[in-house]
Parts: sequence; structure tokens; C-alpha cells
Amino acid sequence: MSLFDQFRDVAERLRGGSIAEQSWIDIDGASDTGRLLRAIETIMPRDSRLNVMKPNAAADSVLRKLALKESRPDDGDFLISMENGGVEELAELADALAPSQLCAGVFVVQGDRNLLESYRRDAGEDVVWLNADLDEKIIASFRQALNAAGSYVEPRSAGERPVLSRVA
Repeated sequence: MSLFDQFRDVAERLRGGSIAEQSWIDIDGASDTGRLLRAIETIMPRDSRLNVMKPNAAADSVLRKLALKESRPDDGDFLISMENGGVEELAELADALAPSQLCAGVFVVQGDRNLLESYRRDAGEDVVWLNADLDEKIIASFRQALNAAGSYVEPRSAGERPVLSRVA
């Protein structure tokens, strides 16, 4: 069983249901979680939900505050509304935590369908998978938003904090 299949099985068990098989488009090089979250907030449908899995200790309290009632915080599985600024708040937290990762996995869920999957972030994985069934305009807009949302810059010395540069 591939690592992808293993992670899908874990997600299915946490959600208590089956995730339908889908075709995916790989987008490499999305190692900056803050940038990824900003692209998600900008492009993904408002009726979808952000699913954050296995957050680190610094993110756990923020996620508990933002979590929808369907979340399972004791299992490290948080669902966040795409409304009310919660995704931007998580993006800012991801920037503050960089280069450490906010969580192990980020998904965008709409009903019983995953629109976006990005997991093993805490292990350095930088691939994002978009559902191939999404409208081509959404896929193109997501790629553009991911590239325009800013980029993480490594600190110049051990004592300096990382800087997030954003496109104006």
C-alpha cells in the first residue's frame, strides 16, 4: 500500500466515512504553508471547509478556537470555515512558525469530496494535489494565487526571524 493510500485510510477513519476515488493534479513546490493557506482562502469555494490535521502544539489552541462543531480536536482533526477570517489567521500563524510547519496535513473539503490535499507537511512534503474535476479557471486561478501570495525567505542569521514578502 502506497503512502498516499495509507494517509487516505487514516483520513477516512478520522472522518468516519469513505473518501471517493478522484483524479488529481500535482502542484509541486508549495512548501510555504502560509502561502498555501492564502491561496486556499482566495480561490476555494466559500461553502467548502478547511481541514487541518495533526497541528503542532502552537497551532492547537488557535484551531480549537476556530474549529467547527464537526471537528474532532482530540484526534487532531479540525474543520475551519472558509468565512470569518479564520484561514488568514492560520496563514499568519504559519508565517510566525516558519520554517517549522503548522500541521501534518491540509485539505479542502466540499461535502464528501476533497478539492485539495496536502499532507506530510511536517515531514517536508511540498506537493499539493488539486481535484482534477475542478473547473479549469479555478485550477489556473489557484496556481496564480499560490505564486502571488508571497514567498518565505530564509533568515539571514540564526537570530533573525523569517520574513514573508507579499505581492502588493
